[in-house]
Amino acid sequence: MNKLILIAVLATSAGSSFSAPLWSNGPYLTGSGDGYAGANTSTWTVFDTSSGPVASNIGCNNSYYRVIEDFEIASGQQWKLDQFVSYAFRSTSSSAVPPPSTFNSAYVAIYTSDPIAGSAPVFGDFVTNRYQSSGWTGAYRVSSSNLTDYFRPIMEVRADLSFVPTLGSGKYWIEYGLKTTSATSAVYAVGVSPVLNGNAYQRQVSNNQLFAWAPVETAFELHGSAVPEPSSIFAVAGGFSVLITRRARQMRSRKLIR
Repeated sequence: MNKLILIAVLATSAGSSFSAPLWSNGPYLTGSGDGYAGANTSTWTVFDTSSGPVASNIGCNNSYYRVIEDFEIASGQQWKLDQFVSYAFRSTSSSAVPPPSTFNSAYVAIYTSDPIAGSAPVFGDFVTNRYQSSGWTGAYRVSSSNLTDYFRPIMEVRADLSFVPTLGSGKYWIEYGLKTTSATSAVYAVGVSPVLNGNAYQRQVSNNQLFAWAPVETAFELHGSAVPEPSSIFAVAGGFSVLITRRARQMRSRKLIR
């Protein structure tokens, strides 16, 4: 959840906006062309915990676990989101290139206050399937000791967020879970690499228990359009009004001179 914000630049005309990746939660690729069959690689980090070693991949099969992350909209901005893009894998023994994606479900909810403190989602739920599409990213999730491993092809999974109303500046939280055609298979969200200072959480669905994964955070993007705030629109409209008035005065002055 450490934040890399890709700021959308607003057009100068009132009311205009354009679609862009508004938020990237961090990179996941660590190697280019050094993997199986010349694919890219994404190396995980292993942490020693009281329960044993844990890799920086967070389980997110929606039936059992979900991931909680946060994002922030800068002061003076409004976002109209249309798509959530996550990066995940399900282990496979297939060596086919390109590997086919078996993801077919994505569940997403957005919070306006901290879900770790018990808040409920404001937009979305974990029943409605928001899945749109998925496909191979051209990379595999691997250990540093076996870069040519092909068992964990990373898939890009896209989910619809058009149901979310325009969001104003401030901090938000997003919780998501995924599924594949094998509903009970383990599914993992890809952690940002290198691991920095993230604060992702994992929710166990059966008992609502939360697990802190700091410093791990997962790779995802939020797509949509930056929308001018009303004050910006009025300012632009006012500017046009001043220009028109000046232009009219100039025209009258020229007529008088003639």
